[in-house]
Amino acid sequence: MGYELPAAIGVRLAEPDPAKRIVSFLGDGTFLMAPTELVTAAQEGLAITIVIPENRGYQVIHRLQMLRSGREFGNEFRYRDGGLDLTGSATKPPRLEGEYLDVDLVKVAEGLGARAVRATTADEVRAALATTRDHSGPVVVVVPAIPHADLPGAGVWWDVAPAEVAEQEAVARLRAEYQVGLATQRWHG
Repeated sequence: MGYELPAAIGVRLAEPDPAKRIVSFLGDGTFLMAPTELVTAAQEGLAITIVIPENRGYQVIHRLQMLRSGREFGNEFRYRDGGLDLTGSATKPPRLEGEYLDVDLVKVAEGLGARAVRATTADEVRAALATTRDHSGPVVVVVPAIPHADLPGAGVWWDVAPAEVAEQEAVARLRAEYQVGLATQRWHG
């Protein structure tokens, strides 16, 4: 996370032919971690295109947390229901489970010097890519995505361990599944 935009800039610098436009795909959470690289791309007139699926948070981490702990925590762009009690009188603050924040990624990208487009259909994505192909600077294409789409597994194993000691039965079950995964882990390289 955070590598995609600087990598696109690096590839652009390594391939100076602007006819070979560089396209990078990164999530909205990753984009919001360090969008300021767009300023560099705009300053240098770098012909890169960034495609951002807008799924309102760090959904890969959300899914990983659900698979490894049975619960997610703090990786979606949501309001806190009831607000944050800064007086210290609340025993436990409410979770970030309110409505989604309205983060306008098109405005963020434009504010950092990129040409930005929102594309909501496959035809609009194709049109956005086609009409911006010859743009001399950075382009951002924002595409709304379904936040909790349950995509098929990739057949890979991610070494993220659930808690070894937990009182919840679901976490103990997940830990047992993790141990099975450890036994079949393979190293390449």
